[in-house]
Amino acid sequence: MSNDRSITVTITIHAPVTRVWQALVDPELIKEYMGGAVVLTDWKPGVTIFWEGLWQGQPYRDKGQVIIFEPNCRIKYTHYSPATGLPDQPENYHILTYSLSDRGKDTDLVLLNENITTEAEQKYLESGWKVMLEELKRVSEHS
Repeated sequence: MSNDRSITVTITIHAPVTRVWQALVDPELIKEYMGGAVVLTDWKPGVTIFWEGLWQGQPYRDKGQVIIFEPNCRIKYTHYSPATGLPDQPENYHILTYSLSDRGKDTDLVLLNENITTEAEQKYLESGWKVMLEELKRVSEHS
């Protein structure tokens, strides 16, 4: 299998970049658009990040590592979910980058999801990220 697939999803949020950034890193706001997921990290590069919650009634604990943390600009981290059934090995981690562009009263957000294995996974993730970004937009515009 090849892991050279990626997804890029872009959204314009009618809120200042500082508010969108807050929604990306504040655990209480993250819960609102990520299905109640609890995020545990201190956002320092090299530090582990965990996502915990319930998915279809079953508890989960995903993990990754913060790579880049540039306030109001960019976050990059890895993500691994045991739910994939794949071994916990570096080649099975997605690489996620959120890039923000300040447009005054608006913010452009670009989400890049790299290291995707199959076309089916790519389609599933693209659909899911679009929904999640719409929820992030809702939270950012109304917080």
